[in-house]
Amino acid sequence: VVRNPFRVPYDAACSWPGEDKGYRFACIAAGEPQRKGQDLLLRILAQEEWRKRDITVDFISQGGCSLQALKDTARYLQLSSVRFSGKVSDIRNLWEQYHGLILPSRREGVPLVLVEAMLCGRICIVTDVGGNAEIIKDGNTGFIASSASVAALARAMERAWEKRSLWEDI
Repeated sequence: VVRNPFRVPYDAACSWPGEDKGYRFACIAAGEPQRKGQDLLLRILAQEEWRKRDITVDFISQGGCSLQALKDTARYLQLSSVRFSGKVSDIRNLWEQYHGLILPSRREGVPLVLVEAMLCGRICIVTDVGGNAEIIKDGNTGFIASSASVAALARAMERAWEKRSLWEDI
């Protein structure tokens, strides 16, 4: 077994960002919604209850065949809580700015971004695909959607939202 190297040290815990500018999440994945499921997240963020919440999701990607389609979808849904940015080289510094990771994948292995976010002390909301459930204990060290669907991911996000006062401890 050959493990990919993490881009943060094991003692990478970051300071917790304040909530004065709202809650900020990163969705770090290639712009390939067929595999990474970003379209699911956009559909959830378009729901009335999520539009009312003080939350921003930054889609961080260095490309992908459907990145422009995701941007167009966000624009079509009039999502002011969504931003897109490119590749980030300093992962630890990135996590200084975010409260957590949302990874709505339909297919996955053991995502490095999940391990890196957890090493930096960030809350993670993921789908039950690949090795995600091997790393996260649902409700204890993160939140797992039972499947890669809008309904299941929305339930996991809602459970996480209800426990937002505990995110730093989680």
